[in-house]
Amino acid sequence: MVQKLKEPKKTTTSVTERKAKAIPKKTTTIVAKCSCVNEYQDKIYGQGMRIKNSKGTGFKCTVCGKV
Repeated sequence: MVQKLKEPKKTTTSVTERKAKAIPKKTTTIVAKCSCVNEYQDKIYGQGMRIKNSKGTGFKCTVCGKV
């Protein structure tokens, strides 16, 4: 008698399932000087002070994108 071996089931994961499993990166935000102009952030943080997000190699301004 010959037995036929079952092939393992192929599973596929959808894009949303793969995204749900991703571990979020911790980002650091600072307030630092920048030469760009933004009326709202001037009122909140002071003249020339901008919110900057960590970018691995430095901090990127949220208004103009300068590193």
